[in-house]
Amino acid sequence: MTKAKDFSPLFILLAGDDRNRAHIAFSLSLAALALGREVTIFAGGKSVRLFRKINLECDKENCPEAEGVLCLDKLIEESLQLGIKLIACETGLFQTNLKETDLIDGVKVGGLVGLLAEVDEDKLMVF
Repeated sequence: MTKAKDFSPLFILLAGDDRNRAHIAFSLSLAALALGREVTIFAGGKSVRLFRKINLECDKENCPEAEGVLCLDKLIEESLQLGIKLIACETGLFQTNLKETDLIDGVKVGGLVGLLAEVDEDKLMVF
């Protein structure tokens, strides 16, 4: 059986701003964290919108909390609190007319070159 300390870091690339796909990505990242893996989530392109400062009150359409599942906004908040590294793409901020100050506290800004310098080719998941 593989021990948690043997797991390599997990890097997740959010390639779009689809909230359902992002929900799965954040759920997966929290599961990986529970196993002891370090996790980095990189929001590329328009997916940087998911990291905007927002009101964490979920609406019925985007929030499955009635079924006992955290909504995406709360998953993002939990991820930051538990130590998952969140990076917003510099180019994505430019494309969406957002600034670093528009992002949730704790989200870093970086580029694809920096991400790829840290990632082994078989350790990147794309959502």
